[in-house]
Amino acid sequence: NNPDGSILYRTSGGAVKTFTKEDTGVVNTVIGVIRMVYIESYKALAELYSKSELNKSIFEYKMVHRFIRCNFGSNDLLKYDIENGIFNVEEVQCPLRGECIFEKIICKPRKVSELTKREDEVARLYASGLSLQEIADNLGITYSTVNVQLRLIRIRLNLRDCKQIIKLFRE
Repeated sequence: NNPDGSILYRTSGGAVKTFTKEDTGVVNTVIGVIRMVYIESYKALAELYSKSELNKSIFEYKMVHRFIRCNFGSNDLLKYDIENGIFNVEEVQCPLRGECIFEKIICKPRKVSELTKREDEVARLYASGLSLQEIADNLGITYSTVNVQLRLIRIRLNLRDCKQIIKLFRE
């Protein structure tokens, strides 16, 4: 976050860039996590920017921009704000702290940490040693859906990698 309201970001190994509505890959990735993990925040953001809803790219860009401004501070070089799909939400400087109606909804939102029934099934099968293709065949879903489910499991449970899924579900 910059004092002028702009946001700078850098992907792994890339150069620092200013976040704009043209950064659709970043928007799609972040909005997907907000939608699945920060459900209350997603609903509040959708309502807040509902006038832009007909233009999906602008609508989602505004939602992501606000979420980032409210939850990721200035570049501190100590830890990444988003690392391996996990959001490291922090309290940012805000003149409305304590009186904003979106505190604990958009700003420092609560995370949905419970797995869906399907995510639980995928995690248990993965921990049992099945390959991604075997899990897909067993559950009648695609390989890519299994991949997405494992990513969401890691995000919801704040796990760094899939090895931690195996450890958690084998215990």
